[in-house]
Amino acid sequence: MTAREAAVLRRPRCSRWRLVGGVFRFFQRRIIIGASRDIEFDLRNDFFARLQLFEPAYFHRNRTGDLMSRATNDLNAVRMMIGPAVMYTVEHRADVHRGHRR
Repeated sequence: MTAREAAVLRRPRCSRWRLVGGVFRFFQRRIIIGASRDIEFDLRNDFFARLQLFEPAYFHRNRTGDLMSRATNDLNAVRMMIGPAVMYTVEHRADVHRGHRR
């Protein structure tokens, strides 16, 4: 058997592992994105609960738009950071565990 024939026989096995890896990464990212959305939901609820504790004078001193901006943009930015940060940490640890370094 030549090296070319051996390579042709190994090719389908390699493709299967890539397919399995792709499916695994899909579900990994789906879980991590769901977790980051849950964290964002909890942060929004905590933020709203905290706002309810303030005296009415606080709302006279601070503009409603600033408070709404923090409730939407800042918390969304936190969610956008949490998801990829967790995903890249997991992927990096898996690479280090397997002995691969980028």
